[in-house]
Parts: sequence; C-alpha cells; structure tokens
Amino acid sequence: MCKNNQNMKLYIGIVIIPLLIFTAVYMTYLDRAASLSLKKKSEWVGSVHHEYLDKVLKETKNNLEILALSGSSLQNDKEKSKDLLARAKSTDPRYAGMFLLDRKGYSIAGTNDMFLHMPLMDGSDIRTSIITRKPIISEKRMDGKGTFSYFTISSPILNERNNVTGFLLAQVRIDYMENVMAILTPDYKVEVVNKQRFSILRVNHENNGDINEGKWITIPADEVSWSIRVKMPPKKESMDYRSVMIGTVFGLIVTHIIFLTIKYLLLRREAKKQTQLFEAQKIEVIGTLAASTAHEIKNPLTGIKGLMQLLQEKYTDGDDQFYFSVIMKEIERINNIVSEFLVLGKPIAQKLDVLDIRQVVTDLQPILESEAKLYNCQMAVHLPDEPIMVRCSSHQMKQVVLNVAKNGFEAMPDRGKLSIKITAESKRAVITITDTGFGISQEGLKNVFQPFYSSKQSGTGLGLYVCRRILSQFQGSIELSSKKGSGTQAVIQLPLANAG
Repeated sequence: MCKNNQNMKLYIGIVIIPLLIFTAVYMTYLDRAASLSLKKKSEWVGSVHHEYLDKVLKETKNNLEILALSGSSLQNDKEKSKDLLARAKSTDPRYAGMFLLDRKGYSIAGTNDMFLHMPLMDGSDIRTSIITRKPIISEKRMDGKGTFSYFTISSPILNERNNVTGFLLAQVRIDYMENVMAILTPDYKVEVVNKQRFSILRVNHENNGDINEGKWITIPADEVSWSIRVKMPPKKESMDYRSVMIGTVFGLIVTHIIFLTIKYLLLRREAKKQTQLFEAQKIEVIGTLAASTAHEIKNPLTGIKGLMQLLQEKYTDGDDQFYFSVIMKEIERINNIVSEFLVLGKPIAQKLDVLDIRQVVTDLQPILESEAKLYNCQMAVHLPDEPIMVRCSSHQMKQVVLNVAKNGFEAMPDRGKLSIKITAESKRAVITITDTGFGISQEGLKNVFQPFYSSKQSGTGLGLYVCRRILSQFQGSIELSSKKGSGTQAVIQLPLANAG
C-alpha cells in the first residue's frame, strides 16, 4: 500500500501536475498567438481600406483642382460650367453631384437642381480654404434629402491675383464606398470616424449597438484627419483546438517518458541499495563469525606453531626439515587468512601518527627483496630526497604496500620487474606500484575491490578490499589501472600531514 501511494505521488508530481502546467502555458501561448494573428489580419484589413479611402480622396481632390484651373472663366458662363460639371461627374460613379459655389459657399450651378442656391460649405471650411488655398474635406456625414448620404470635398477657385473667387465641390457617395469596402472585406466590421469620433461611414454593421463592443484596430488616414477602425473577430472563432489536442498529447507522451525514466532510475538505485545492503549484511555475518572464532583459531594455532618449532629443532634430518618447513608455511598461511578475517570482524581504526612515508617502504624493502628473489623478479625503489609526512598507522600502511606488492610479484611468474615510486603531488603523497605481469581484464578491474573476488585459485578475495578499507581511515584512496597482458599500476594516495 505504501509503495502504491509513493507511485501515485510520483505519477502526480511528474505527469499530472506538469501536464496541467504545460497545457495551461500552451493554451496561453495559443491564445496570444491567436490574438496576434487576429491583430495582424485586422491591421491588414485596415491597410486595405486605408489605401482605398486615401485613393478616393486624393483622386477627387486632384480632379477638383484641375477643374478649378478653368473655374474663373466658368463662373461667368453657368450653362457651360454645368455641362463641364456633368461630364466630370459621369466619369466616376462615386460622385453624387458636383457644384460651382460662390465665395460664400452657395451653389451657383451643379448637376443636381435640388441643391442649387443652397449653402453647401460650412463657414469654418470656407475660412480654412481661403487661408490655405487648398482643397477641404468636410468633417461630417450629410444626408442628401433622404436618398443618399455623402461627404463633400471642395477646392478653391483662384483668380490672376491668387485670390479665392469661388469653389468647386464634389459630393462623394458614402453608400457606394461602403458597398465597395464590404466587397473587399466581407467578414470584417469597419468604421471611418472623424477627429471628434463621429461616424462617417460603416461597413458590415447590422446595428449601432456593436460599435463599441469588442476590440478595434485604429489606423489614421493620410489625406484627412479621419481614422479607419477595424473590429477584431472574437478569439473563440480562431482558437486552434486541434493544436491544443496535439500539444496535450505531446505533453502526455513527454511526461510519461520522463516518469518512466525516473522510475527506472529509482528502481536501479533501489536495486543498488539492496545489493549494497546484502553485501553489508554478508560482511557483517562473516565479521561476526570471524570475531567469535578467530581468536579461538589463533590460540591453538600459536601452540601448534611453537610445538612444530621444537620438533624442527629436535629432528634435524633433511627429509624431516623439509616436511617441517612445509607445515610452517601452511600454518603461516592459515594465520594470515585468519588475520584478514579479523579486519572484517572488528573496527580497524588505530592511533594515527605523523610519519615519513618513505620509512614505511624502507622498512619493507628487505622483505620485498626477498619476495622478489622468491619469484625470480627484479625490483626497483625510487624515493624522494625530501621527507613526505603523512598521518597514518605505520603497521597498517606496511600491510597495504606489502599486499599490493605481493599481488604484483604473483602476477609475474617469469623475470618481471616491480617498481615502487613515491612522489608528492598537489598536497597528497602518491605511492605508485607498477608491475610487468599479465595484467587484469576490464571486467576484473570493476570487481577487484569487491570482497571475496579473486582471480587466484588460493586467494581469499579480501586483500584489496582490506587495503581500501584501511586507506579510507586515512582519507586516502587506491586506484588500479591495467590492460590484459601489459602489467598493472596501483596508485595509492594519502593527504599530506601539513596540507591545510
């Protein structure tokens, strides 16, 4: 039950919560992307209508300015001016009417008699046109007697002295422009407003209630102080739910992959812990057995060894001496094996002393040279001139060096060479022991420090394990490097006693 709860918590923490966060973030991203897309489309719609509106205004002003060049002569001939205005109106269906006005803005002649003798320009527009001598566009929507709506564009007529003597005025049909704009963008609501924000024309508006609803994009016109407003469509019409589903499925796959990966790593860690626990229990059981029996074995073994020495002194025959020597070697081997088991069964921490690591090797040198002669090998020792002080136990360090060296001798059955070198590197003392033996396989290197692993038929598999355990007390380490058939190098490192 507890494990199921842990799995459920892990699943919620790695899959459910990240998936919800990912989905929320992804939907926010899609929402913003949709808003940006709508904004860009609305801006494009606005640019289309902006271009169309400015084109109509610019073309109308140009036409009026051209007609105004002959306006002074036409003011004296109303029939001729009426004919010219009629022809100008017929060239463009956007014009509801064209008129000749006097200096006060009253129509003198035109294409629509119902506007004759009426004021068609505001006083402010007249004053502005007289001052600037440029065409003027009206700032409001006007009603043409209930038949059509329009706005006006007027251009001043100048005499030889460059004074304003009258005006030419064109009525631009709003309904015609609204129809054209509706054809250009049938799916968008568009409105053109003046600087007081009064509507000039509207496109695709069913009623007046939706004018201020929703979001609008505003683009100013170039030829007049008007603005083109485009209403952005609702987001729900553009939300890509297919992308949301694809993103959610993708997030589900990714989170499950992460969940399974973490679950696999946790299982591996748990298995490793179980293996380590099993090894620790095994060592503990063996240690307990060793602690309870080692002394019982060593006591009679000491007595047997003493008696054998007495017999060896009493019987001096050559054959007897040979048998005694074999028995003594076997007793010594039993004693060494029991000593290694004692290391497992009790704490091996001893009083640490500051000593010169060179002295450890110097003390061992006679024994190592004897072992070298026994195995018919050469041996070289390289010691520095300056002392290298470390904090350790002399007896245990001798055990480590002797154990590693004996492994090297045993790996060189035919005239090999063992070298021992001591150096000081980066606040650490380094003892390098190198042999030219048959080496260790890569698989063997992975296991040499495991208890009870041995490549020798008569080995206990505890030698290197004990060495590493001893060195760990001194904050030291031992590492092996080897290649099959090319010898082995053991590197022992200890912190210097004076290293901060």
